Amino acid sequence: MITTADVLESWRASSLGATNDVCLDTSHPLGAFATLEDGRESFLLIADQDPRSFIRLNSHAVEVSYRRRMEDLQWACSLTLTNPLLDLAFAELVAAIVNNSADASSTLDSLILVGQTIDEMGLLFRVPQKPGLTSAQLRGLFAEMWLISRFASISFGPNAAVDGWRGPLGSPHDFDFGHSHYLEVKSRHVNHSRIRISSEKQLFSEAGRLFLAVFAFDDLPPSEEVRDGWSLVDVIREVEEHPATTAATVSVLRGRLALLGVSLDDPRLRETRFTEPAAAMFEVGPSFPRIIPSMVPRGVSEVTYTIALPELSGFETDWPGDHSGA
Repeated sequence: MITTADVLESWRASSLGATNDVCLDTSHPLGAFATLEDGRESFLLIADQDPRSFIRLNSHAVEVSYRRRMEDLQWACSLTLTNPLLDLAFAELVAAIVNNSADASSTLDSLILVGQTIDEMGLLFRVPQKPGLTSAQLRGLFAEMWLISRFASISFGPNAAVDGWRGPLGSPHDFDFGHSHYLEVKSRHVNHSRIRISSEKQLFSEAGRLFLAVFAFDDLPPSEEVRDGWSLVDVIREVEEHPATTAATVSVLRGRLALLGVSLDDPRLRETRFTEPAAAMFEVGPSFPRIIPSMVPRGVSEVTYTIALPELSGFETDWPGDHSGA
């Protein structure tokens, strides 16, 4: 599997003149290369099928070009980044394209999967960044960073933990830790006994095991004095300053935060503080109280609902990192 860090390192090697086109996966049905076009990060696909009907991206940040090579009649499709501020997001896109289309049985099937991935993730390059987090979004992000720092980093190491954080990339679940283990994170106030589910897909997985982590914590009153508790910046720093965290992982983490409109320079992220979260873990199985896509009538959309936590007592489990094998 190609990681975002692999793509970034390939572009770095090209910029140093160590190589030109870097093959990202030698067994891929398509030729998949990281390269530079006039000094700009680029992703090159080589195929014996015409890619023009599959690969489209309407964005001022990424330029798409096609050509037929006369020497071997192969098609070449280039995606070239024109906005250098989006280099991390572009690396995420390239890694997803390669990984999602690697196991296709033919060039045609691989091109279809490439197009689907671009359609799903290309939105990152078509909309402006979000202006900031609401209070509820800030609480949710704090819970996700707490899980990375205090659970996933311990089980898998910080680099795999950050790589497994998929929510900002438009994935259906907050975390994908490999080995078909997925995890959704929710936060609640200590005196609240219900959690909100924002879609019929959030607690649904077609394959693999799905877990729900619920963190209970409260907001601390604002004060100019240093006080107990934790801010979002505190927890992010814990991840970044872990002895095993690499520079590439810090870049990936910052890039995914940027996709959410989050900058660590925002004073609100330091000044808003929370009590230490208490964790509860649940495994989502067939009898778990939830709404899944097959239950939603045709024409119904934007499904949201709440779950009463006392109804989940029979589904409580250990932190899945202790037995996932990831």
